[in-house]
Amino acid sequence: MKIRTIAFLLMLLGVVRSGQAVGLPEAPVGLSPGDVCFAATADAPVDSPEVRQAVMLFAAGYDPGRFVESLRIMHPLHGALFPADLAPPVITWVESHPQVGLWLVSFRISPARALYVLCREPSYEPPEAVWKPVREASLGHDVPITVYGIDAETLEIVSQDVVSVASSRDRIDALIMYRQLPPVFSKAQKRLDLLGGRLGDPASPKPPRTLFQGVPGCVGCHSFSRDGMVFGMDLDHAGDKGGYILADTRREMDLTAGELLSWNDFPKIDDRQTTGLYARITPDGRHVIGTVNEIALLIKMDDPYSSQLFFPYRGVLVAYSRAQGRFFPVPGADDPGYVQTCADIRPDGGHIAFARTATQWELIQKLGTGHVFARPQASLHELNAAYPVQFDIYHVPFDPDHRDRPAVAEPLPGAGGNGMSNYNPRYSPDGRWIVFTQSRSGLVLQPDSRLYAIPATGGVPRRMTCNLGVMNSWHSFSPNGRWLLFVSKETGADSRIWITHFDRQGRDSVPVMLHRFGEPGLACNVPEFVDKRAGRMERISFPAP
Repeated sequence: MKIRTIAFLLMLLGVVRSGQAVGLPEAPVGLSPGDVCFAATADAPVDSPEVRQAVMLFAAGYDPGRFVESLRIMHPLHGALFPADLAPPVITWVESHPQVGLWLVSFRISPARALYVLCREPSYEPPEAVWKPVREASLGHDVPITVYGIDAETLEIVSQDVVSVASSRDRIDALIMYRQLPPVFSKAQKRLDLLGGRLGDPASPKPPRTLFQGVPGCVGCHSFSRDGMVFGMDLDHAGDKGGYILADTRREMDLTAGELLSWNDFPKIDDRQTTGLYARITPDGRHVIGTVNEIALLIKMDDPYSSQLFFPYRGVLVAYSRAQGRFFPVPGADDPGYVQTCADIRPDGGHIAFARTATQWELIQKLGTGHVFARPQASLHELNAAYPVQFDIYHVPFDPDHRDRPAVAEPLPGAGGNGMSNYNPRYSPDGRWIVFTQSRSGLVLQPDSRLYAIPATGGVPRRMTCNLGVMNSWHSFSPNGRWLLFVSKETGADSRIWITHFDRQGRDSVPVMLHRFGEPGLACNVPEFVDKRAGRMERISFPAP
């Protein structure tokens, strides 16, 4: 409907009612000269006389007595804190009122000034020219965002919702690399053409760059050195499940066989292939650490929210020296009586935190060589009950230059022995904090998983504010330590990346979704922050099988 037509119909229907409400609750005395009214199609907040007249008429007919509980703002969340350099977010809402076909979005950036946007769709992505004054006004202050639903027949406001947001002075100053694939694991295995790698800048309004699309074999976890100059990633290659890419980042990454190592070159204790599970590069880029000699249970389901039960029930940590081209066990994390996995390395390289549980010898005997199953109709709840596992966080000194020195792994106080499964520890860049994942059981894709922050030496864990309703996992710190990303299925089976502020006291904020990261029907997973110097990567191609 054209804006001029709307204004004309408003006047024709006489919605200006003297003696009733004199304005919207945020502007009870009517529009001020500083207010700007425009249509959602506008590229800049330039006042439109037609839209201003429409807003005035809406306000004159405002009567909260006619409202119904039919409108809810879905994003941003109330209390969300935005990074200083984040590109404009999307405002989305749901409306169940059958007559609403038009919405008015208000950004109250000061007592004397608001931006009013007239929308025909239940979402609005402001251009930078619109979001900039909102960002500036919200530095250290809450800015209310209100959405009003307008009855398409009577042209009266019949619903509304409001959230308040603020912006931090802290920037992200980093890129994000993530994998994109169908949310059902069994489908992803069959449709490798849909498996892709993306590299994006949260500060850019452009979609993330495609590094690769379609792969010759499954690719998995990836990580970078602290400076973004060394890159590592799992790659099934020529029948080797233990293939791992380890290479310097560059513009055209035409990877060669010389940049491919195999975790299967570490001495095996039986004839099973090993994968270097959850491998991570050390901050200095000199080593990569992964779980080998593992046996992992994998049960595939068709539930897009929980499409697999996966965890290792045997495995030790091993490091690979890039300079020496050889593997060595990680002292204190190489005990065959325990499963040791999900390692992370303290920024100074002197300690490793990892998830540990007792090796399940009975399960090894029970399953024998068969540990991959398809149970399409099974529920994760049912499988967690049948195959319970709980991990605790441990830490151990790491000194690769004196690898023959014995070391003893110690439990991290507050991150274990709590009747829950604790895993995926990640050090903050200053080394003071660890953020880990906790769920009732399991290791990945647990709907009840929540993020906790704890001092790196142990203490009282704090359940983080950023946790959403369905799955919170695979987190990564920005290089400056002020932002933490994570993945959640809060908005649907197509998991999305969210970001939360993390201050020097270990406190976090209500998160913001990175809506440009991800495509419909595909899930985002294993995202990692990376230094901007890795932004020179434009393409990755893999060595031929």
